[in-house]
Amino acid sequence: MRAVEGRSEGENRVLRAISSIHYGITNLQAKAGGQERNCTVRYCALL
Repeated sequence: MRAVEGRSEGENRVLRAISSIHYGITNLQAKAGGQERNCTVRYCALL
């Protein structure tokens, strides 16, 4: 149980980091040319 819980917590941290990085990229692209939808599609495809 402990190993699974630890892994789950680590995965949550990684997912939060990926989400914040993706959010930053999306904001930069939205400012650059409004391509946030394409970024989201690529991001979802990677998952």
